[in-house]
Amino acid sequence: MGGPVCVEIHMACRHNVQQSDGNENADDTKTGHVRSSGRTSALHKHSDTYYCEKDLYVHIGTRYTLYFGCFYHQNIGSTEAKLILKSCPVGTFLVRDSSDSKYLYTISVKTSRGPTSIRIFYERGRFTLDADEKSKRQMPKFTSLLELIDYYIRKSQGKKSEQCRFLDKNGKKDLPIVMSKPKITSVPTLKHLTRTLINRSLPAASSSGVPSLVDDLPLPKPLRSYLKDYPYLY
Repeated sequence: MGGPVCVEIHMACRHNVQQSDGNENADDTKTGHVRSSGRTSALHKHSDTYYCEKDLYVHIGTRYTLYFGCFYHQNIGSTEAKLILKSCPVGTFLVRDSSDSKYLYTISVKTSRGPTSIRIFYERGRFTLDADEKSKRQMPKFTSLLELIDYYIRKSQGKKSEQCRFLDKNGKKDLPIVMSKPKITSVPTLKHLTRTLINRSLPAASSSGVPSLVDDLPLPKPLRSYLKDYPYLY
């Protein structure tokens, strides 16, 4: 399950460290710093190693939790995603591997104008929707991919004025991002379906608010722990 992810992360890690060893005075385009001394270089190597290990665990955890919801369509491209979503209601979405090597995942969603796709940008422990340079700093960032998906599902259920919108080629934000229900590859377990049904019944504004509400439920501790392990709507 996690094999391909491990290989990809380790390769990226090794590249970063070699770059640091090979030229101590090279510009670090990712962080905006200049490596001007051996000590600075060592600090960067320590930082790269830390984030490499962190990224490895984040992506293994992401792949693991994605399988619970059964809406991760592995090894399909944009053409297949469009065919799958073509006859689905507006708001139906799925997660797939990105066809762009700079990204790990992509969300494909059915809009009022047909299926479209949004790449997921990941950097140093944070997931965000890909955006133009102007909007990148304003985009909300999340510690997990499921948290990001849950956020936009909840946003879609709110007021129209609060919904996030696609930016077209002319710079107009006239198409809302509506994510309402996943397109599953198979039926999740009854236990998981019950868990997400309970989550949807809780008056939480975000997934981070679910655990405290679960603690108030008249359930045995093992069941409460199970609910808190996956505090998402789907």
